[in-house]
Amino acid sequence: MDINSPHTVDRDVPEMQKANPVTTDCDEYLYCGLPYIVPVLTMIWKTHWLPGPAPNIITPVNMTVIKRETISSGERIILKVEGPTHIGVIISPMEGIELTSWSLKTQYPLAGPKWKGRKTYFIYYAYGLNPVPLVFHMDFKVPSIYKGPILDLAVTSHYLFGKGKASSTLKHLVAQFPPWTAVTYWTATYDSWII
Repeated sequence: MDINSPHTVDRDVPEMQKANPVTTDCDEYLYCGLPYIVPVLTMIWKTHWLPGPAPNIITPVNMTVIKRETISSGERIILKVEGPTHIGVIISPMEGIELTSWSLKTQYPLAGPKWKGRKTYFIYYAYGLNPVPLVFHMDFKVPSIYKGPILDLAVTSHYLFGKGKASSTLKHLVAQFPPWTAVTYWTATYDSWII
């Protein structure tokens, strides 16, 4: 949302005056540290965030590195990601390291927008009402002399319906938008790791 435009949000609403641009977060965090549900980072170029209380998360994200093993080209990392029905997994290999394949249906990963000069990859994962963890492996081409972490990883979770969709605080904020706006809202989280 552009809080500087007179046509987006009522500037008289006190909460809107607390909005902060994410420009510095984009340099520091993969996908600006924001819980995008789909890879639209290059389409939404002006984004803000508002401070608020921590949400009540019903099904928190749990990411587990099941195994790391040496392969002929470098390293294979097997992950298990658990969370709510809609999850995003964002990957960015370190400089000099290449994600060559993974065990997902699209065998060859398609790179998204660069971050810090490095490729990024976005996985959207959803399941029905019965939880099914996302378990997959990634193969990385790693120089033989390389020492250090292999990738930055972020997992976003989205509570699009039901009990965890919105707190009373979020509902109160949405109710303050002008009647001519169409507001889509839900609770989402962002967790990140360096592996």
